Amino acid sequence: MFTTGSKYKSKESNASLSRMVTAGANRSQPIYRWFVYPHSFTKEFVHWAINEIGLKRDAIVLEPFLGAGTTLLACKELGISATGFDILPLSILVSRVKVGNYRLRTLKKHWSSLKRNGWSKGTTNKVPDIPILSKAFDTDVLERIASIQYHIEKERNKKYSNFFLVGLLSIVGQLSKTEKGGGWLRLYPDRVVPPEQVDSLFINSVETMIVDLERGARKQLAERNWQALLGDARKLSSNQKFDAVISSPPYLNRHDYTRVFSLELSLACLRSHQELKELRYRSLRSHVEARKTFNAVGYSMPSSLAQVVEALQKAPLNNDRILATTTGYFEDLFCTLKGLYPRIKKGGHVVFVLGNVRFAGVVIPVDKIVAEIGEQVGFEWQKTIVARFRGNSAQQMGKFGKEPSPESVIIWRK
Repeated sequence: MFTTGSKYKSKESNASLSRMVTAGANRSQPIYRWFVYPHSFTKEFVHWAINEIGLKRDAIVLEPFLGAGTTLLACKELGISATGFDILPLSILVSRVKVGNYRLRTLKKHWSSLKRNGWSKGTTNKVPDIPILSKAFDTDVLERIASIQYHIEKERNKKYSNFFLVGLLSIVGQLSKTEKGGGWLRLYPDRVVPPEQVDSLFINSVETMIVDLERGARKQLAERNWQALLGDARKLSSNQKFDAVISSPPYLNRHDYTRVFSLELSLACLRSHQELKELRYRSLRSHVEARKTFNAVGYSMPSSLAQVVEALQKAPLNNDRILATTTGYFEDLFCTLKGLYPRIKKGGHVVFVLGNVRFAGVVIPVDKIVAEIGEQVGFEWQKTIVARFRGNSAQQMGKFGKEPSPESVIIWRK
């Protein structure tokens, strides 16, 4: 067990947050369910955070790790402007579609036209030369997906073509020989997927999306704005000032989103395997393949992290890059918080959801370390609230015993 300043210890817990910091509810919520990231919070969490920090309706929220757009969409529901950034182009595509404003009559007209004209096998997109695609799909299935995509992209109105594209991307996992498991894409080579399922799943997906809009359509507020922009949280290009940040950075759990969503990225966003690898290398150092991209100028390693490093150096790690990943992760979060500081108005707040982890029996108090890093860059730590405790992997428990890891909400004020 490591010591750290008692100031940063969790002083309260909130059991009502336990279901809000997981993605479960998003899978059944209209619009949110169009595309779900497996590790994300719910709209109820965003609403809770807004109330917790007393955010007014004329505020502007920043989401530096956009994911599948939950923060943007939840803010839109409340009429609060929000801007989100993400390094993954897939996140930008999905989020823009979710917060888009559509004329239902026009949308249905485009959809009827697409179904009427069909997507014959004779015309198709060229499938990118990315190895995972040929491994994950039978040839007939992949050709059918590419054909649908080709006809979707013939639609001149980008807003509506992207709507249909997200409908297609949301089903590619069901059509593949893969499953998203933890931070990896697990391959099942013997799985058989009938090609005729492609059309029916696609049609059902898009028509479910249209029904969601019919049931919950809202008018656009002219004075509000919701936008999703490609950008790296460690060096945001925006000079806009924000009232609050509500976000969940990638956890230090070795999950690699460029692998989890490699099929969707490869089909819709990338042109080559090299592009996929470069994206992986540039991502935040929460997994072992990410590489150093930014220098953490002014960073001082917290003493509690130094104790962790010392313990990891002696631990029986199953990957020799875990130590560098751990130190790099906190450097990257320093860069993130340092970059956020000048973007936040005086009196504004930063709300992060993060989970502690354990490697080879070594507990890493992510919440306490990051709380201290936030103060290094100038924020004033307000509180850390434990939302729930997560279990350990069977391998960890078998070798090192059971020690549940807290998943917490960290709040700072400027």
